[in-house]
Amino acid sequence: MLYELLPLLRGWMYQYVEKTSTLTLGREATIDTVEAKGWLLTAAAFLSGSRDAKYVRIHVEIDGPDRAYPIDFSLQGLKEFGVNQPINYGAFLLRYSDEEKKYAGAITPSKPMPIAKKLEVKLIPPQAPIEETTALPISYHCAYALAKVIDEEEFKRSLRELLKGEDK
Repeated sequence: MLYELLPLLRGWMYQYVEKTSTLTLGREATIDTVEAKGWLLTAAAFLSGSRDAKYVRIHVEIDGPDRAYPIDFSLQGLKEFGVNQPINYGAFLLRYSDEEKKYAGAITPSKPMPIAKKLEVKLIPPQAPIEETTALPISYHCAYALAKVIDEEEFKRSLRELLKGEDK
């Protein structure tokens, strides 16, 4: 797999991003859009402040070479399906507490997921309160890590050198 060759190549970097803010019910929030080639290493979301936070849909869309690969889940859905252990190419539940109004989930692929064009991370809250009597603010903290190609020509050049057995 090409990802395993990265330490021997040039033209790429690790990128770690964290974003923290507040969601309003009925208003989708785009956490980040990264237009680059590379690999998704991990992504996680922590939602708190309202019992309705567990119904927020966490949408990660990865553009592959031929089509997009979406991972779309809510923490309530993960609980209902019993997904509380890492799975190869999807999300799993990290924390679920109605008492504390704290919920978290993550995507930790067993092999980094290739990104051909773009990665987009969105939070999509419910339109109206589901369990709360009024719309309480939902705080979020999202983080993701990528191995990102930053100079495609240098990346390709170093890959060709490696495959030919050349030293630079």
